[in-house]
Amino acid sequence: RRMFRRLGLPFRAVTAKGEDFLAAWDGPIDYCFLDAYDFDHGKHSELRQSRYETLLGSRIADEQCHQMHLDCAVSLVEKLSPDGVICFDDTWKDADGLWTAKGKTAMPYLLGNGFCVIEARNRAALLVRGD
Repeated sequence: RRMFRRLGLPFRAVTAKGEDFLAAWDGPIDYCFLDAYDFDHGKHSELRQSRYETLLGSRIADEQCHQMHLDCAVSLVEKLSPDGVICFDDTWKDADGLWTAKGKTAMPYLLGNGFCVIEARNRAALLVRGD
């Protein structure tokens, strides 16, 4: 909040389940940072797992991670402004050149729906609509 105010930029910060917020939002979105439901990398603490169980009804699982991010991507195809940007954290290509981790299903969907990657490094990808 302080950074946006200091820069004089309008903003609205929201804390909600991303897929629910994006599905319900009525209007364009200029920037979306996707870093929600985690993927199962095998190193989550029992405390973190128990929080997922309490708040989301199950332990961290790749299937739910991939579905949540795909649901967000579906909404963003429709709602991201023409010059909007998506930053997808914890997403990279595996040894076979396939997107993995949080972006396993969402990245191919976005790329198949007019988006292109303008930067992919540090296990994150930055996307805009293609020309």
